Amino acid sequence: FSPSGPTFRLGYAGSEGSFTYALGVGYRGGPTLGLRAGYVAPPFSLGGRLELSSFTAAPSFGLGVGYREAPFALGLDLSSSGLGGFLEWQEAPFALRLEGRQEATGARLQLLGSYAFRFPVPEEATLALGGYEEVPLEGRVELLGRPVRGARVEGGLAPVATDEGGRFRLYAPRAGARLR
Repeated sequence: FSPSGPTFRLGYAGSEGSFTYALGVGYRGGPTLGLRAGYVAPPFSLGGRLELSSFTAAPSFGLGVGYREAPFALGLDLSSSGLGGFLEWQEAPFALRLEGRQEATGARLQLLGSYAFRFPVPEEATLALGGYEEVPLEGRVELLGRPVRGARVEGGLAPVATDEGGRFRLYAPRAGARLR
């Protein structure tokens, strides 16, 4: 809650390799929509953002740099509306973040807390929607038409052994995996 009224934010974030992205919606004196994209080369990050708000005539653009040394992170953000910074502590699933911003209308200081959670999603639905960074591979090892128990299959994140029916299941990167 702030002097100007309630504030609410809900977001979705993801990554593909070193590329990160986020989409956020919220309410801060009116509806807001935010988009973020960035590149991470640990321990540094570089990002850009665009925020659309119902109470400002123009969208807000920003560029930011960050540094992360677990469990702490800090960053600076220069935008069309002012200068901001943050200090964050994150120990999964909890996080605390102190943000400050200097804008033409004045200064703002916020303390934010978060709790990350996951919903169980059936594997079939996950795979149908694009899947994981790793995909499950299932198969059967046979020799002269008979299942081979205990055969070592490599090619995923870790080698696996076949069961009594010669079956195996392993997780391999989405592209470029070779089974042996």
